[in-house]
Amino acid sequence: MNQDRLLKLGWGAAGVLAVAGLLWSIGSCIDRGEPARRLARRADDWRELQALQRVAAHRDAGLARLRQPAATGTNSTTLAAMIRGGLGAVATTIKELDPPAAPDGWSLRRVKVNLKDVNGDALGLLLAQLASNRPPWTVAECALKASTRPGWMAEAELTLEQACVADAPTPAQK
Repeated sequence: MNQDRLLKLGWGAAGVLAVAGLLWSIGSCIDRGEPARRLARRADDWRELQALQRVAAHRDAGLARLRQPAATGTNSTTLAAMIRGGLGAVATTIKELDPPAAPDGWSLRRVKVNLKDVNGDALGLLLAQLASNRPPWTVAECALKASTRPGWMAEAELTLEQACVADAPTPAQK
């Protein structure tokens, strides 16, 4: 009698396990598309993360260029030295102005430069040199007045701005 009970119990357990295995197999067949969909979503997320990494690397490279002096060492020369080097013995006055408000993490320097009897071609070359400085100088305002001397000579009044990352060392003043 005990053997019959154990036999029935064994066959019953085997039947329950067989039904559970069958149900598990059917469930796996129904849900087999889910892992593929999950992998496709992860691949899309991975591509998006790679695009964000490229954007972040591009931004970091731009900030590094502003933080580091140029390879030519133009950051070490002052604005006055750059003007003297580009224009020679032109009468020059340089006046620091109050800078406008800068976004967080940035500092802005604003300078007014008056040049007397400057050659127009030399002025163009000087502006190109100032723009290649690290960080670059940009012309915020420019007023040219014809000179009394013959030739392409003028008096120039320039307002220059230089923006740099606030934690970067500030370029030498005048």
